[in-house]
Amino acid sequence: MTIKLDCYTYFPNVYKDFKLKQKSLPNWITDKTKELDYFTNIYKNNINVPLWSDMTLQVDNSGEVVHELTEDDKYKHKLTNIVSKTYYNELMFSNVILLELKSPWLIKSDSDIMFHYTTILWNHIKSVDKFWFLNKAFSFKEPKQIDLTFMITMKAGRQGIAKGTEVMQLVPMSHEPVEINHHLISPEEYEKIKNNK
Repeated sequence: MTIKLDCYTYFPNVYKDFKLKQKSLPNWITDKTKELDYFTNIYKNNINVPLWSDMTLQVDNSGEVVHELTEDDKYKHKLTNIVSKTYYNELMFSNVILLELKSPWLIKSDSDIMFHYTTILWNHIKSVDKFWFLNKAFSFKEPKQIDLTFMITMKAGRQGIAKGTEVMQLVPMSHEPVEINHHLISPEEYEKIKNNK
C-alpha cells in the first residue's frame, strides 16, 4: 500500500518554490554516513517542510511583537499570538510568546495514518535558542493545515528565519511508502476542500 498525500495551496510562489520534500537527508551528514543503509532508511519516508515565508520578529521592551512576513502575489501570510485566544494558562507563558504561523498548505490523505510533525533542529541551529517549534501529530484523512506553532522569548530584540529553511518534518507512523502530489488551486477551491465539501 502507498500512502497518498495531496497538498493544496493557492499561493503561487509557495507552489513554485516551497513544496514539501521527500527523502531529504540532514545537512550535517557526511558522504560516509550516506553509505549506511540503516541510517538512510530512517529518513527515506520523512517529509521536510520548508518555511514558506521570510519571518522577522521584533520584540519591544513591553513584550509586544511586530512581525514582517513575505507577501505572495496578492496573498499575505498570517502570524498570530495564540495565548490570549486559547485555554492556555497565561501564567505559564509569562516569559515567552506563543505564536502560530498559518500554513499555506492544506493536506488530504487517502489513509488514516498518523504523522508526527517535529522540528528539524540542525537546519536552524543559529536560531535554536530563539525559536522553539512545537511538535504535533496529524492524520490527514480529514484535510488539515500544517500550521507552525512556536515560542519566542519576551526579551527585547530582533530575530528571524529565512524562507526556504526546512524547519519541520512530517514523519509517517508507518513503513509504507508515501507519494506526494502538489496542487495549485483557487482560494475558493481551497476552502471547499478545507471544509470537506
